[in-house]
Amino acid sequence: MRALCFRPLLEGASFEELNVKMLFELERDLDQRVLPDKRTAREALDAELAKLRALPAHVPEPCRVLTRMANRFGHVRIELTYSVPEHARRAVTAKLFPERVELALGAEVVARARRSFKAGDMVLDPLQVLAALERKHRAIDEATALKGWVLPEAFGKLRTELRAHTRKSDQEWIGVLRLLEEHPQEKVGAAVRAALAQGLPRLETVRLLLRTEGEERVAVEPVALERAELRDLVVAAPKLERWDEILEVVA
Repeated sequence: MRALCFRPLLEGASFEELNVKMLFELERDLDQRVLPDKRTAREALDAELAKLRALPAHVPEPCRVLTRMANRFGHVRIELTYSVPEHARRAVTAKLFPERVELALGAEVVARARRSFKAGDMVLDPLQVLAALERKHRAIDEATALKGWVLPEAFGKLRTELRAHTRKSDQEWIGVLRLLEEHPQEKVGAAVRAALAQGLPRLETVRLLLRTEGEERVAVEPVALERAELRDLVVAAPKLERWDEILEVVA
């Protein structure tokens, strides 16, 4: 690579943008630079390419490959700390790309994370620990991965409501957070706010709202009654939360 590509130093918002700029400078240099034998750099390159062997069918990945042991918390130390919470105390293969880190068990990549170069940084994806916390919900307040996770206010209100009305509130709250594994945060947040507004702050309510999002609701007209005395009857609204209480007792 010609040193003049870095004079002045290139700037970019990402590695991809820097690569595009460097390739542009190198491509332009092929026609501008003249070698001692009077050929341009492009002419010399074309002559060299004609004598090169074909690339292998499987090109090696542009990354460093290391082997590390995950500790009991599912943390892996590779320059900084990354997480594989479902694979504590297991040997993992780490692939360090310029912009990301991949952690694999054998040939299967079990975790991906952005690569950080900040000293002392801990790159912990909160979504990766939710499955474990659903089984061990008493550890929620001590979970390092959740402490820096900024969620919309509605999620905090939901947890408060669940604690006031549900026996296994934190387990159900984690169940709501796990919906973020399949749906964007904006949609889950909207469903949580709708559940709170309806007075039904429960996991199944949020899940139902996500499932029925966008469905057209048909207005039902009241049936005309021939007997006038029936119109005066008042039926109390059913308390649907009683079903949740019954299910908790059965469980």
